[in-house]
Amino acid sequence: MSELRMSSGRSVPGSLFKAYLIRTSIMYPVLDILGDPWTLAIIRSIINRPKRFVCLAEELKISRAALSARLDRLEEQGCITRRQYCETPPRYEYLLTEMGRALKSTLVLLQQWNFEWLEGREQPLPAPLKCHHCNKDLKLTVVCQHCSKSLSLDSMRPLLFQQLPEEIPPLQSYRRTRHALVSKESSSVSALSITAEEWLRDRWSSLIVGAFLFGVHRFNDVQSILDIAPNILAGRLELLQQAGILCRVDEAYKLLARGVALYPAIMAMSDWGRKWLPADQVKEVGWRMLHIPCGNWADQRYACLECGGHID
Repeated sequence: MSELRMSSGRSVPGSLFKAYLIRTSIMYPVLDILGDPWTLAIIRSIINRPKRFVCLAEELKISRAALSARLDRLEEQGCITRRQYCETPPRYEYLLTEMGRALKSTLVLLQQWNFEWLEGREQPLPAPLKCHHCNKDLKLTVVCQHCSKSLSLDSMRPLLFQQLPEEIPPLQSYRRTRHALVSKESSSVSALSITAEEWLRDRWSSLIVGAFLFGVHRFNDVQSILDIAPNILAGRLELLQQAGILCRVDEAYKLLARGVALYPAIMAMSDWGRKWLPADQVKEVGWRMLHIPCGNWADQRYACLECGGHID
């Protein structure tokens, strides 16, 4: 992708456009919400029915203080709401809003990756969610709303429909949380046992995978676009290679099947962010993904692999 075309037909340097795509990605504000280690666990726990505070604390094995802080934040962000069931003393149960329920496809696609690709993980994975059409374990495919054909990485390309700014914006920041992924670089834990959720909520790993998905393959290019220290980049690339997500070919790197398989979940997270986050948090302007087979915008729809039923 040495150069890209605007909808007007004018060519744009590919390296400049890639930097713009990565630095304005919707994934930054999305990960500000979903990057917390407890967020998706809470969403999953109440996706089928409301639950009370005590039930959530016992099920998730989380301290009351930590759970209270997460619930308050998710309520403030619009993903959950509370409903009072006892006046004296005041007691509440928690349920998903429409915004929270819209994360179902993300939950399913992340776990789908885990079931297919994880190796040697000692902790059991949560039980699969059920399709509300056929009541079987839910596995999803991502299809185009316009032609119903699969939306795969190689069937789409970004299309620019306005002139790029003279200066590429700096990297966006998002809330970071501590978790164990970094320590696994030097531990005996196999990188093949790291879940999709752990990869994506690690700031640098998710940004590096995103850069590769947008066609940035060389060490110096990734370092320049992400403004990442060379030692940190080298460490993450080594870990991603150990996990079979990418490999080195001569002076460049490329995503392997395990890495490409993360793309549907990333698409679902991005789609959710564009639909539900406030407009001032969405920096992706002037471009959209085009579905090459039908020539329409790559608008996603999620369908059950078993029965074909659509999942909102």
